[in-house]
Amino acid sequence: MKYVCPICNKLYKTKGGMKRHLNKEHGFSFELGDENSTTEKDHIATYRAAFMTCAFLLRDTNDAYKMGDGNRITVNAKFQMLLARVGKHTKYQLWLFRYLAYIKCLLTPQMAYEYMWNCSANLQGGLGRNIPNDNLVEILVQTVKKKVYCQGANASYASVRKAALTTQIQEEIKENLQSQCDKKKSGSKRPKANKTSDILEMVSELNAAQMFDSIPGREFRSFFWIRRFIYTYKCFRVTFLDH
Repeated sequence: MKYVCPICNKLYKTKGGMKRHLNKEHGFSFELGDENSTTEKDHIATYRAAFMTCAFLLRDTNDAYKMGDGNRITVNAKFQMLLARVGKHTKYQLWLFRYLAYIKCLLTPQMAYEYMWNCSANLQGGLGRNIPNDNLVEILVQTVKKKVYCQGANASYASVRKAALTTQIQEEIKENLQSQCDKKKSGSKRPKANKTSDILEMVSELNAAQMFDSIPGREFRSFFWIRRFIYTYKCFRVTFLDH
């Protein structure tokens, strides 16, 4: 059995030789799984760091969809695909793999560019109000369902198909009539809730539990000891972001 470097395709006979090559040539860092050294580490701080990494990734992805930033969505998809693999979410992992495959391999450069920069839609106008296309499909499905339910026993394949094909057209006609009659559009979103008090309470509890401190030997009773990320940012960028 031979080990192949995923970056330069060099072959190595032993696993140790492969690790030394990755460490020396590509800047990879590997953590030894020595059980005696695990007691000297703060596994709660490691868990907190991993959680914060995922939380910032989620926040940045949501902001990318709101701004319609296809480039940022694509970069974050590479991280999300790895996290989906760790969490054993096969459906999301396959969807993200297909998304990246379309952009990097399957589509022409022009089609890949259009696909990457049309991942969201804006129904309300204005900056930062885009929603993912998945959410748009859900909204359209709910609208079609309401039209089908109104038909009752008269619903058929032809009527459902017609309702699905004319939903967006009817909505555009409705908006044009409202604008011509100077009628205000009815509210379609909920008012934002004030989360300041909740955030302050959460931060106070986390500070009281010393979650942001480094105390060697700590760990959660319900979790096994948690290793730090094997990939550093430099290694991850060399392996994924630049390819």
